Amino acid sequence: MLIQSPVIKRAAPLVVSSGSCLYAIVRARRLSLDEPSDATLLSFLLSQSDMILLLCGGPVVWYITQRRQHHHALLD
Repeated sequence: MLIQSPVIKRAAPLVVSSGSCLYAIVRARRLSLDEPSDATLLSFLLSQSDMILLLCGGPVVWYITQRRQHHHALLD
């Protein structure tokens, strides 16, 4: 049996978003210190796939969650 605490339910999104924000800041800082390269845009974006997923994944998850909640609200 899984115990679900209201405090954990409220704190979990804050912890996850804070962690991903810190990762993005550290990753952007490291990227800004890298030497310039002559790589194509596609090559650059493929090498930064973790940042793209981080920046685009959150809104996608939020959208799916909101849509699912709205769908369940209509069924009730």
